[in-house]
Amino acid sequence: MKKNSLAIVYDWMDSWGGAERLLTTFSEMFPHADWYTLLHNAKKASWSKELEIQKSFLNRLPKFLRESRNLLVPLMPFAIESFDLSSYTHVLSITSAFSKAVITRPETTHISYILTPPRFLWSHQKDYGTSLSLIRPYINYLKNWDYISARRPDKLIAISPEVSSRIKKYYNLESDIISPPFDYSYWQDLAKEASEEPKKENAPFLVVSRFVHYKRVDLVINTFRQMPSRKLIIVGSGVLMNELKNTAPSNVTFKEKISDTELAKLYTTAKALIMPQKEDFGYVALEAQACGCPVIAYNKGGARTTILNEETGLFFESQTPEALNKVLDKYETLEYSIRRSLGNKAKSHLAQFSTEIFKKKFTTLLQ
Repeated sequence: MKKNSLAIVYDWMDSWGGAERLLTTFSEMFPHADWYTLLHNAKKASWSKELEIQKSFLNRLPKFLRESRNLLVPLMPFAIESFDLSSYTHVLSITSAFSKAVITRPETTHISYILTPPRFLWSHQKDYGTSLSLIRPYINYLKNWDYISARRPDKLIAISPEVSSRIKKYYNLESDIISPPFDYSYWQDLAKEASEEPKKENAPFLVVSRFVHYKRVDLVINTFRQMPSRKLIIVGSGVLMNELKNTAPSNVTFKEKISDTELAKLYTTAKALIMPQKEDFGYVALEAQACGCPVIAYNKGGARTTILNEETGLFFESQTPEALNKVLDKYETLEYSIRRSLGNKAKSHLAQFSTEIFKKKFTTLLQ
């Protein structure tokens, strides 16, 4: 692609996680692209330091506002529509919020990669408190605007069958599916380095997550409170950090801001990764499996795509301590066979999410 012919738009660049790993792949694929975002925090998003980034007027607001996205939601539709993208032949928007709403010329090709329709408007209103009657008129206004703006891109691409079904349900639009890129070799190499340390007999279970309501970290904590003989390590950070730490029992340990090398070591020494949420895709499930760590997951959403039940992990059917406790007991009896199956199937199973396949599909789209 020619220099300065592509603009890449992402909602906000102020953290690190599965979505941000995706952005680094796009930056490698399109090194001459110009980047646009509503909010940018160079310190928290150190991965973006080499990018040419155009920021919206929201980035000039006082720090306490910039660090509280919820307070800025009323301004986001205006901010995303304020970007001037008239000089580009191609626009790629990547979004779980509003970036698909950028305004482009009729002759510009606009592809939108949908991580999910905005959760706080559609699929997770109760978790975000946006179902309250007091703010319902404004939420309904935003939903109507979001529904209309979803029709601006020329093509919608979903990250998973789960997200594709949400696009159909909430927008009544069709979408293709391209799974996010996963670098199996990278995590395999880290796992080999880490595997020199033997797994302890009473190995801990593991949660790797952002601390927001829909991730249901609280469910795992409540479950482990009922079984003090089992250990749990929780890796992550987020707005619920203090609340979760204050309610955790002594058999639960927290870690944050760890390197991929340290994370790979946790995967290789953990008994299993627990994913209690209905995930859009579930990137950490891929990381864990690449490192030889089975995954115990809620049987909804992206987990059905990324995990093979009773082969690379186990599913549980309801988000309750009773259901999670029951599947943990089941896992104790099946752990050996699942680990053996994971060792045989991980490479072929994870190959469908390869970076090479992802790059080929998106390069074709943006030609």
